[in-house]
Amino acid sequence: MTNIKLPNNATNSIRGVIYQFYIALDYCFALCKGERIYVERFGDIAISADSQIEIKNYSSTLTDTHENLWKTLKNWLEKDFDPLLYKHLILLTTQYFGSKSTLFGWNDLDANGKLKTLQRIQESYQKRTKKDKTIDELITTVLSKDNRSRLNDVLSKFTITTEYPNGEEFYERLKEIHGKGVLVENRGRYIDSLMGFIISPKMADQTGWEISYDEFTAQVSAYTDLYRAKTITFPSHAKPSVDSTQYNTHLFVQKINAIQLYNEIPYAITDYVRAQETIVHELKKHAVPESSYKAYEENLLEIHNQEYRKAKRQCTDNVINSSQSFYDTMMNKEVQQFHSFNDTPLYFRNGVIHSIADDDTRDLKWSLSDE
Repeated sequence: MTNIKLPNNATNSIRGVIYQFYIALDYCFALCKGERIYVERFGDIAISADSQIEIKNYSSTLTDTHENLWKTLKNWLEKDFDPLLYKHLILLTTQYFGSKSTLFGWNDLDANGKLKTLQRIQESYQKRTKKDKTIDELITTVLSKDNRSRLNDVLSKFTITTEYPNGEEFYERLKEIHGKGVLVENRGRYIDSLMGFIISPKMADQTGWEISYDEFTAQVSAYTDLYRAKTITFPSHAKPSVDSTQYNTHLFVQKINAIQLYNEIPYAITDYVRAQETIVHELKKHAVPESSYKAYEENLLEIHNQEYRKAKRQCTDNVINSSQSFYDTMMNKEVQQFHSFNDTPLYFRNGVIHSIADDDTRDLKWSLSDE
């Protein structure tokens, strides 16, 4: 491929969105019981009844008349925004104050002191011979008398956080600060997994993303368990007590009946039920993604099909005996590792095979007959 960059390339915009979710992830770790984080629903990031955060990932300096400052203030003065809902209003930026900025010491001022600072900036700006129309309109709107009461409410809660780490630096910071509970070599996967969780469609609707303390805490616990050890012990699940007659009509049972291995049916049913219960009740605690199940099933189906073709070529005139031998061989083959578990049990592998056989959209069968 050539290195031609299209004029409408959205790389920087996408990086900005990713950076926003990095910040959201960082704040998720600071959630208290009952709190929720909202992304894009009430601004860049909002924490219920606590903070509203506007995020700016810029390389330029934050000067007195920078659009990021005045546009943020204007957004908070809109009629559909209620500053009284929050304890803190934060402008979080990768920028640093310009050398001539009058914003140094901003966070130490009270609302009146911040207002006077803004008014001095306006007075100085009005003396310029060349003005930017957009900035001029922003400053005029923010400091208009009509907005004065709301502006005082905003300024009393408004702080500026500058020189925040950029995307790559912040990603490393996330790993170092929040990845202490897992192995060093797994910290990237740990953060990536949590990012995948908070950005996933199930956390969003048409108005934005919403992550609760309870949901996030559960994921942290699951991924910490997953990535804190080099090898992960497969979760134990007691052998269930099964009424085999309930499964006589299942397709996977009929396929075993077809090769007359009647004595094997109770074992197959037990493995099937045990594997299903393990998936539902145990493996979800380890936050095993659905893609891992699908990949495991596809791998087992591919192995079966390869062995089936081989067995069919070697089939004797006694198809039933050959089919039974093929079944026994497959049920006793070396167990393929599932996900990150180091000791995937035989019952689980066989139970998954039977679940594939139970799916009429997949061609997994035991009979070597041409019928």
